[in-house]
Amino acid sequence: MPGLLTSYNEIEIVAPNHRLDVATGEMERCYPAADFRVLELDEIAGKASPALSEQLGRLEMPLVIGLTGGMDSLLTLAASLPVSAKAEYYTYYSPDQERPVALRLGRLETKPPAGSRIAASWSWADRP
Repeated sequence: MPGLLTSYNEIEIVAPNHRLDVATGEMERCYPAADFRVLELDEIAGKASPALSEQLGRLEMPLVIGLTGGMDSLLTLAASLPVSAKAEYYTYYSPDQERPVALRLGRLETKPPAGSRIAASWSWADRP
């Protein structure tokens, strides 16, 4: 689900860098215990995208990939291009602003134009 949303109004997510005390129901912010090296975006993409593409390519079942429009979704979308023929894409929308529901986007068709590395057009399906 995008953001802090869940399918149930009375259930909240445990946000990144938070921990949940199950006994009390309290959440508290926690921080990394070790320092980390800040990488440039190109370096991150150069390492993460091929690894994710390889992992997706090894899956034998059809892929169902959720997209939210965030940075993680952009990486996932780029990494899934080589295996897009066996992938279905979906996102969430909220018709009543209370309970999000899944929206099937369909299959991705890639058509790189001259001079462009990647160009994508959606084959929309099951649109409300």
